[in-house]
Amino acid sequence: MLSEIANKTRNAITTVVKDADDVVSAVRESVTSNVVGAVHNAQAMATAPIEAVSEVVRGAIAALGGVSHSAIETTSHVVKSAITAAAQNGHDAREAIQSTVKGAVLGAAEVGGDVGKTTVSAVTGAIEAAREVGVGATEATKDALAGAMKAGTELGGHAAETVKSALHGAVAMPKDLLASVFGSGKS
Repeated sequence: MLSEIANKTRNAITTVVKDADDVVSAVRESVTSNVVGAVHNAQAMATAPIEAVSEVVRGAIAALGGVSHSAIETTSHVVKSAITAAAQNGHDAREAIQSTVKGAVLGAAEVGGDVGKTTVSAVTGAIEAAREVGVGATEATKDALAGAMKAGTELGGHAAETVKSALHGAVAMPKDLLASVFGSGKS
């Protein structure tokens, strides 16, 4: 009898988790589609500066943070899609990487999201996008880190330290590359 109750409970929870995963996937696809559309629209409105891409991503991440705990998981997909769309619309891919990561970090901070985890997810998405837009891994990593640090600097205080700590803890790369992003003596 008790094992039957345990089995029913397990099955019910498994169904709920699967349904939740399906919802998260649908949200991720919808947000990504909207971000790509917004990047295309920003380009169509004129010679939109790359900052428009940053603002699109910033708004998307802020919106996700306000409604979903899966925002961190979705961040890498949003960043990857925004960079790809920006490059397809004629923006410099390296500028798009830097600007998009910055926008993601600022968006998370706007809604009190986990800035450290969002930073790592955004950098991961940027590095994944680099392959699709013809940017080398080292250059993409450097640009993504620079974008994250620009966001951290703009946020200031504890947020800047959170960004820096997240990057140091999650990104394994040569000390000379870290030094070029963070400044000498801080690798």
